[in-house]
Amino acid sequence: MTAPKFLSTFYDEALEINGHIPNFASMLRTTCATGDHSTAKPRN
Repeated sequence: MTAPKFLSTFYDEALEINGHIPNFASMLRTTCATGDHSTAKPRN
């Protein structure tokens, strides 16, 4: 899936679930940071 298609699908699904997306860029940053944090390896 291309990045534009992914973002479009992600936006459409979020819009369907939440009804409106006041700040899509902020939602993307939060989602990426959360996903990055959950897959990060512990530091030694």
